[in-house]
Amino acid sequence: MDSSYFDLVIDRSLESGSYSHKYLSMVDRYAGYDLDGVIPMWVADMDFRCPPEVIDAVRERAAHGLYGYTGSTLNNVFLKAAAGWVQRRYGWAVDPGWGVYIPGIVPAINAAIQEFTEPGDGVIIQSPVYYPFTDGTVNNGRTPRHNILKEDENGYYTMDFEGLEQLAKEPRTKLLVLCNPHNPVGRVWTREELTRLMDICLENQVLVFSDEIHADLIMSGHTHIAAGTLGEKYLHNLIAAYAPSKTFNIAGLGASAIFVPDPEIRQRLQKRIGANRLPPSNVFGPLAGEVAYRCCDSYVDTLVPYLEKNIDYVDQFIKEQLPGIKMRKPEGTYMVWIDLRGLGMTPQQANDFMIEQAKIAVDFGTWFGVGGDGFVRMNLASPFSLVEKAMGQLKSAVDSLRSEA
Repeated sequence: MDSSYFDLVIDRSLESGSYSHKYLSMVDRYAGYDLDGVIPMWVADMDFRCPPEVIDAVRERAAHGLYGYTGSTLNNVFLKAAAGWVQRRYGWAVDPGWGVYIPGIVPAINAAIQEFTEPGDGVIIQSPVYYPFTDGTVNNGRTPRHNILKEDENGYYTMDFEGLEQLAKEPRTKLLVLCNPHNPVGRVWTREELTRLMDICLENQVLVFSDEIHADLIMSGHTHIAAGTLGEKYLHNLIAAYAPSKTFNIAGLGASAIFVPDPEIRQRLQKRIGANRLPPSNVFGPLAGEVAYRCCDSYVDTLVPYLEKNIDYVDQFIKEQLPGIKMRKPEGTYMVWIDLRGLGMTPQQANDFMIEQAKIAVDFGTWFGVGGDGFVRMNLASPFSLVEKAMGQLKSAVDSLRSEA
């Protein structure tokens, strides 16, 4: 595949018929703001077309004309392809029979919280982190235990293992939700870091749910370590989650593979998902996911360098032209975690600045919990021309601040 595939700017307006959440839901997400001219760079949704093989498969299935119930047969085809992808890309020889199909990873996290903890129990979350982790914990009547990441003077984040051990030892701490690669700070955890985390959790009987949805989006010089490759002794304390949604831009179709090596944990999770009456499948999601995992390595191999080009551009632009703003290049994901604290604003002022002055819709750092104040998360999975435009708008906004000072 040629990288020019990702240069195409696609109309995602209401008139286009795409009904894009990223574009059309800004009016709800940023209520009260003037959104005229705002570039949507918030929710983790790429502005790129899916792989041609996926588009062709969906078209062919749509032409069939019948969209009735599907079920375990299609789901199992998807799970087999997902297992093949995990083995091919991360070196984990996962058994497809360990797989549990579910439309999304967040519902799987919620099901795990419900099944493996009791009301009031603690769930460890490594903040600042993807906000549904906290939402799922709180909304299910559990207690978030914040194992806050440690940030050094260069914006590099590491795990607080001493704090983690203290939290894990608390009698009512039952579950840890791991984000690997980490969203939003962009760390790709090393084998040593993951092994230490898994040891602490195993010793204290804290079940680990490893969300690895961004595993395919790794920058040069780094390698994704699947939690399932850390050693046999950890497999009975692990739930590992994968999905093609971010990698191939098919989140709207809904298909996720949750691999649970331990048969008792797997059976309990399946039962809980069934009790929640989630749809067992849909016509297009598992089909698209299966084709993506089976046929579309070249898409990812072209996509990631394109994303890295965007990230490198923004990194250099901030260093050279945006005094008061900092960013450390992420090791993985297509989001960047931008530090606005040097602008001398309150967190709310920084949020307002991005929408009202820079005219860029970003995820506010405050949404990511403890440690997020003064930051914003920006999605760079867009054609380079759009990224370039956004940086121009951000520079104009910063320049206006300096002229007013």
